[in-house]
Amino acid sequence: MVLLAMALSRPFVAWTVPSAWFAWLGALALQSFAAAGLFFLLATLCRRHVLYADLAVLLIFLLMFMSGALTPVLVMTRYDQVLAACTPTYYFLRSTRAVMAGGGPLLASDLVAIAGWGAICFGAGYWRIITTQLDRNR
Repeated sequence: MVLLAMALSRPFVAWTVPSAWFAWLGALALQSFAAAGLFFLLATLCRRHVLYADLAVLLIFLLMFMSGALTPVLVMTRYDQVLAACTPTYYFLRSTRAVMAGGGPLLASDLVAIAGWGAICFGAGYWRIITTQLDRNR
């Protein structure tokens, strides 16, 4: 799906394909896994679709503002830098900048953090489903 979106947007948006495209696709796949896990967990916590949709949009905005997507992390206060490092989008941005723009090396710690976020969120969502089913069966 991402490759299709890239092919369709290419004539309208001028950007270069990264030289390390295999690393970029790998980082993109890992980021997709973590994002799916985060929103899976959110979906298991919500009982209604409208609530899920509202919270998902709110979460996206909060993560964007807190992670350094709009304000460079280096100019944030120390407290905000620590808070940014606690968000998954902080690691998404650093790994994307590393492989897309060459803005530094692709750090294994970033990839581990992204994978950890995905695994924890999927695990917590699965746990929520199991415990909800057990409560209904009683």
